[in-house]
Amino acid sequence: MEWLRNPIDQTNPLKPVWTFDQIPDLSGKVIIVTGGNAEIGKESVQALLAHNATVYVASRSEEHAQSAIAELKEATGKEPIFLRLDLGNLSHIRKAAEEFLSKEKQLRVLMNNAGVMYPPTDQVTDGNFYMPFGTNVIAPEAANLNGQYLKPWARLGKAVPSTQDPEVAAKLRAWLEAAVAGK
Repeated sequence: MEWLRNPIDQTNPLKPVWTFDQIPDLSGKVIIVTGGNAEIGKESVQALLAHNATVYVASRSEEHAQSAIAELKEATGKEPIFLRLDLGNLSHIRKAAEEFLSKEKQLRVLMNNAGVMYPPTDQVTDGNFYMPFGTNVIAPEAANLNGQYLKPWARLGKAVPSTQDPEVAAKLRAWLEAAVAGK
């Protein structure tokens, strides 16, 4: 009967125990929200702006982002910043990261909200990957090349030794760096 219970539970979720009102003051904190121009991303941006964060809306469509930015400014009195980011193009991710780093010294939070689900099977990224894999899996990692782009903190700590294969890791890293460089 578990198969029956799960859908029922999802249609009647529990009341939240945490609300946006509990977000602390975020003055001086810089946050990027990918896909911040629509749906959950846009709601997240609104909540972060309401708590004084500096928020970048990362989107591939400037038109959609500017529309959302205008609505968010009207709702909060604060204006997020547009950052052009196409997660289907690895070299574009590098350019977006470089643009961001030319404006800011530190990124406090990278909210990887953007993603795609169920596109036509022939829809691929610029690197010829199936769109959901390229956008949802490869793209967030591309922003972390040797800690020099958006996620420098992700290089802290060590992996469990049994998960390490330096030869495979070196090959994957070289491939990813070449793809981001557009080679």
